[in-house]
Amino acid sequence: MKLILTVAFLAILSVSPALAQDLSEFKRILIADHGRIKPLDSFSKTLSLKISGQSKNHNQWLFESLFEPERANTKDFFLIENPELQEALGLVKTKKRFSFNELDSASQKLFELSKQIADKDEKEYTMFDKQLINLRTNFYSFINITNSLLFSIENKAFTVSNELQSELSLGSTTNSLYDILQASEKLSDQVAKIDTSKSNISNYQKDLLELSLTLYAWVENFKNFDDTFISETKLSIIPNTQEDNQWLSPWQVIFQPSKETNTYLWLLSEAQKNYKDSSNLNQKLKEFNQKVLKEIKHKAVFVEAEILYNTLNPFKYALIFYLLAIVSLVLSLKNKKKLALYSCLIGFGLNSLGLILRMIIMQRAPVSNIYETFIFIAWAIALIGIIIFLIEKNTIGILLSSICGFALLLISFKFAAEGDTMKALIAVLNSNFWLSTHVIAITLGYAGVFAAGIIGHVYIIQTLMKTDTKVLSKTKSYLLGILGFGLIMSFLGTLLGGIWADQSWGRFWGWDPKENGALLIVLWTALLFHARLSGFIKDIGLAQGAVFGCIVVMLSWLGVNLLGVGLHSYGFTSGLFYALLTYSVIEIIFIVSTSFVLQSRELTQQ
Repeated sequence: MKLILTVAFLAILSVSPALAQDLSEFKRILIADHGRIKPLDSFSKTLSLKISGQSKNHNQWLFESLFEPERANTKDFFLIENPELQEALGLVKTKKRFSFNELDSASQKLFELSKQIADKDEKEYTMFDKQLINLRTNFYSFINITNSLLFSIENKAFTVSNELQSELSLGSTTNSLYDILQASEKLSDQVAKIDTSKSNISNYQKDLLELSLTLYAWVENFKNFDDTFISETKLSIIPNTQEDNQWLSPWQVIFQPSKETNTYLWLLSEAQKNYKDSSNLNQKLKEFNQKVLKEIKHKAVFVEAEILYNTLNPFKYALIFYLLAIVSLVLSLKNKKKLALYSCLIGFGLNSLGLILRMIIMQRAPVSNIYETFIFIAWAIALIGIIIFLIEKNTIGILLSSICGFALLLISFKFAAEGDTMKALIAVLNSNFWLSTHVIAITLGYAGVFAAGIIGHVYIIQTLMKTDTKVLSKTKSYLLGILGFGLIMSFLGTLLGGIWADQSWGRFWGWDPKENGALLIVLWTALLFHARLSGFIKDIGLAQGAVFGCIVVMLSWLGVNLLGVGLHSYGFTSGLFYALLTYSVIEIIFIVSTSFVLQSRELTQQ
């Protein structure tokens, strides 16, 4: 128990790292990104992971990038692990992260290398090519972000004399582009009075002309800023009152502000002037956030739920407690059953909390992409294991829960690092009813058959260790029960999927790869039951078949995505082939080797 409390205490300490400033309102700013509205807290976390490979102090990084870009440009933030790419760009090889200034000095080489692979098909990209394209995209994204509030930052180009300050009613002699734009009418009137045909123009008039030319140059340079770089990353934080569901970046409205948008720009400008004063900063940003929420009628509870989700990071700590349960069982610690149970329950609780928060945030069922299948199946198998323990008081349940929970959540982080895992649904998936029925059912089918495969491993190992017959009988009953659950849910999910397909695509069945995979799971599990009932295979054969069922599940769950074809190709992901091949080979070796050992034992006994 002390060990659990220690781990929990350390976890709580690491949840909220100390920040240089109070960014409580900053991280609540809403942004339109990847088809949905989310707080900057989520946006900064995803972007930080994408560019630097880590999300530590992500809000502080984004804050500095927006309000103090010159400082952000000097920090080592761009992750470049490939030594070949570092060498090609002429960067120092003694580190893996580089500042924007370092990359900027190598930008010409970066663009030249990018042009060399411009005509290549994506399927022909080498690992070097992929990392190069990714770095270029990140480079553009960083530029877009760090220049998003440049209009509100004081610039030497807009330094004016005391006389000019007074005439234009400016608040200071050093101004921002926004300050000058606000005084543009007065500036235009003053410039119109100057007779340029005369040679004896006063210094005051020269200052006016110089300021107007500087303003014109800035307007020309930044009027199409968002379209200058090939990047989808934009700070779209201003709702467009003219068109619903359309959000604008500051640069899209700075030169053509309306009565509504000008208030947003003024609040951002005031926040910039007070960015070192947390109290005034938060006050201006709070006004900004309240105006946005009122404008779009967005409920603050969803913002708070997403910030809580990001702060708690429930799946990370669920993984830690699942691991603690495994360790307590493997090392046979004192009171191992109680310690393992509490650790597993805490892990399951955090896993459940993460799913609940995601459902609140997205307002839909918890499964729609590959990442979500991992965290949901981890939860489902953990629940199965906990039920086994609570009913049978058998540590196999805890072992099943903790091993699968840990392994699946660990793998899920790979998919989480690829980008936002709560993107808006594509049209084919945008149905809460079918997500809550077909998708949940088929995913529970995956969970059941896969869990049965894990129990199959346990049964085979127990047989090799000559475990007591009663224990083997118990393990077999768990295997049969869970496999039966997996068969029922797989069949139900496949049937519901056919009905959904008939409604969406006008046909019940089309031999789509994903459909074939689901059918393969149903046929394989049904075959195992029939073979066992007919006496074609014995208990050990059933266990080995269940283990092979793990491969079948993986091929249906993930393998068909490698094809990148069919109506279900929205689930496509790369980088899985060798991982799936390695896993399948290991499982086959396990089945074959254990069969050989058991057969040798039978021959010896005869």
